[in-house]
Amino acid sequence: TAAPMQLAMHELDAAARRLGRAAPRNRAHRVRDLWTNQSSVVSDLLRETVPAHGAVMLRIDGSIS
Repeated sequence: TAAPMQLAMHELDAAARRLGRAAPRNRAHRVRDLWTNQSSVVSDLLRETVPAHGAVMLRIDGSIS
């Protein structure tokens, strides 16, 4: 069975700030699935379904306007 995965973008922003990679708060992020090469824009909650014994690899770019 597949399992849902969620990532709140504000948590990602907080982690980036702790690493000294500050990004403006409450902005959208460009997200690209590296397996399917599909891109989307996410501003609040990133949701993906991960197959059993599967993996998801995403590239999350800095904040965009």
